[in-house]
Amino acid sequence: MTEKKLKKIEFCFENVESGEVSVDAVQDMKIVGLHQVGHRDFHDGYVSFTENLVADSFLIELDYEMANQNLTDSDEPVGEQLYDYDDISNVTLYFEDGTSETINLPWLELRRDENDWQSSELRTNRPLNKETLGRMSPDLAKAMQRFEKDDRFMNRKILTVYVNKDK
Repeated sequence: MTEKKLKKIEFCFENVESGEVSVDAVQDMKIVGLHQVGHRDFHDGYVSFTENLVADSFLIELDYEMANQNLTDSDEPVGEQLYDYDDISNVTLYFEDGTSETINLPWLELRRDENDWQSSELRTNRPLNKETLGRMSPDLAKAMQRFEKDDRFMNRKILTVYVNKDK
């Protein structure tokens, strides 16, 4: 297993726009079913080979306000773009060592320029209420309160974007 420190994520949209967010805005990210797909093209006697990374599913949870501090190529806040349109075609992960990986996402277009396998939701992270904490053992309730106190995403709007070909 190889681990690399993530620096930022760039989203490429169907209309060839792009926008990026810093890793600081990311609460969670999952890439499932990552595999390589090879393509061969033939043109004027030349054969070209390309290898692309493709994911079966992709999930990212972002701090919505932090994502909106960055603009797409067309000056739209990145969080709004991700929430309003289902059109991510790929993501590029940029690492602190200067390397990057582009991952193509599954795409099903039943609606023009929209990915029917993509969905998003906006919610606010809230602390557990007293009733829920009261049903826990005292030790667990204290541990949860400590965890919530240190959670930098608590009381923040969280945007979840999910792309899954098995949707």
